[in-house]
Amino acid sequence: MTVQIKLGDLVISDYVQAFGTRLPSRLNPQEVARRHGVYLCDIPLLAGNTIRMQGAILGTSESDARAKLAALAEQVHLNGMQKFYYWSDRFWVGTKSDWNYEPVEGAAGLAYRFALELLCPDPYMYADTSDHDDQSPDGSDLTFSLTNSGTGDVYPRVTFTADKGAAITALSLKNNTTGKTFTYLGTVAMGTALLLDPMTESVYNNGVEDLTNVQGTVHLWTPTGVNSITYVGSACTILTEWRARWPM
Repeated sequence: MTVQIKLGDLVISDYVQAFGTRLPSRLNPQEVARRHGVYLCDIPLLAGNTIRMQGAILGTSESDARAKLAALAEQVHLNGMQKFYYWSDRFWVGTKSDWNYEPVEGAAGLAYRFALELLCPDPYMYADTSDHDDQSPDGSDLTFSLTNSGTGDVYPRVTFTADKGAAITALSLKNNTTGKTFTYLGTVAMGTALLLDPMTESVYNNGVEDLTNVQGTVHLWTPTGVNSITYVGSACTILTEWRARWPM
């Protein structure tokens, strides 16, 4: 791990002179009769993270300075969300909320000051490399473990593939650590797959969304540390994918 400030694919470590984040919480205070003050929920939810930075670009010529400024502006103005790194192995996902620059007086076009603000609706920082786990149950109960190395809960994507010569006609996945269970009552045809995505609370059978056949919860998460998982159902392969994350 190194400090490597990067926006998208552009390394801007040499440009940034000041950097900081602001991570408030959505407290949602409630007035309660005959109570001093207000009531707050036990676990306040994190609001969006705001990242602010200031810096300067120096060029060896007017055209070099302009090219560096244009490269930074191109990354800033890309549509949609993109990765922003402060450490080389972790990133936020954000989009521009404010951007300005000005020539440095007396520098004859060789230097520009800039200020940039990014809004990250998802307040967590994510590991640059994803984790995955592969299992191949033969139709009997299978217990295995998943390790969340971050400090925030993660919501892994799970793909159940019917590639053992028959359809999946029974499927249940339980996180023994949290006590939550996902059960699918439909049939996954041979050669196709069922995708469970707890982050978006969606289930797709061969690409078609199907929540009507879900029993239990699709909100299947893995808290920090080792999680014990049990699969009960037809023979298949199970691919679980996630990224560790930190509230920072």
